[in-house]
Amino acid sequence: MKRRRRKIFRWFPLLIVAGLLLAERMGLLDTLTSKIPESLRRQRQPCLLVQVVDGDTVAVLWKRKNEHLRLLRVDTPERGEWGHEESADSLKSFLTGKDLQLEFENAITYARDRYGRLLAYLFANGENVNVEMVRAGWSRFWTKYGRGRYERDFEAAEEAARAESRGIWKDSGKGVDDGASHLPDSGK
Repeated sequence: MKRRRRKIFRWFPLLIVAGLLLAERMGLLDTLTSKIPESLRRQRQPCLLVQVVDGDTVAVLWKRKNEHLRLLRVDTPERGEWGHEESADSLKSFLTGKDLQLEFENAITYARDRYGRLLAYLFANGENVNVEMVRAGWSRFWTKYGRGRYERDFEAAEEAARAESRGIWKDSGKGVDDGASHLPDSGK
């Protein structure tokens, strides 16, 4: 009898993890986590900047580990495209010398993209850097991973960037037509 109990307990953690993964795939995890108070779901976690990789990716030290972080809702021009260096410089200026914090869309399961990068919002001195990159004009409001909790902020930021011809919208959208056409339409 004791042996059987030991075998069950040995597999129990694996079953829990498998159940959570299945619930996430089926979209049930969002329903479950919606019962968690907003203050807990939006909990920000400190990190240190290691390197700005490009306009939408940074390397950070988080929980004593080096991690690559992909900014949620942001997709800046790629290497070789118009605006690549400028977007990376802009991101660096937003982050350098500031207190940084991560915020995940879902604080229970830290989402990653196909390259293993964490998907998160990055805050510098309390300011949402993801939104500021869109406001600076270096990205559309990119909805590949959903619209997220800051949807209205991103929409307003993109509208302002377009209206003032910033970043990829400069010179009648030069970056959109000539180098950042990989950016998906934001649904407008």
